[in-house]
Amino acid sequence: MDENLPWIFRCLSLMGLDPTACLAQMEADGIPVRQALEAILDCPPKPALTPALARARCAAELAQRRPELFQVLGRILGLQGIHPLSMLNWDGWDRDLALGLLSAHWAGPGKAPLPLIGIGHVPCASFPMLPRGLRLQKLRLAHCPELRQLPDGLELEGDLECWHLGLRSIPAGLVCGGDLLLVDLPSLEGWGAGCWIKGDLVLSRIPRKAALARGVRVDGKRRVPAGY
Repeated sequence: MDENLPWIFRCLSLMGLDPTACLAQMEADGIPVRQALEAILDCPPKPALTPALARARCAAELAQRRPELFQVLGRILGLQGIHPLSMLNWDGWDRDLALGLLSAHWAGPGKAPLPLIGIGHVPCASFPMLPRGLRLQKLRLAHCPELRQLPDGLELEGDLECWHLGLRSIPAGLVCGGDLLLVDLPSLEGWGAGCWIKGDLVLSRIPRKAALARGVRVDGKRRVPAGY
């Protein structure tokens, strides 16, 4: 990537242009679209809990305004270790468009994970896995006994809710910017290393051996049953 392109993007941003308007101006100036997108995602204008979350949110905003760029944005994110379907989880999507993109780009196994676009708690949301590299706004998983694990390194800007799942462990490197709710997880055995919950940790109906874990950072309150 031309080292001048991030500087050009920052200058356009300082003029009050949002990323989509910056992209249009960069295209008008003859900058190839992929190079312009790489520069924009290299320094996304809105802060987030982690750099990867900031990039995923920025890519989501661009894809919502320019759906034809979804694939090229996905390729750029993939090179940065961010799963392309992360884009579909952020506010602002037309539900039918997001569903169409999810169906077209889910590689399986199992059915497409509808909770990624905010549709959960339904039978057709059953799936055995989630892909690595998800950087999401929020996630609610419910009534999916086939789901045995979440991917290591999962990051969320907001809440993560897990209800009535077959999870065996909380993944290593989990970053949760809001509350983490774990409810009715009978197979849960423990926690991976390096988990960070900025909000509250809420536990209900999980095995006692999985209730508390050393090295889990909880910035909010721990709301757990008596005796845990």
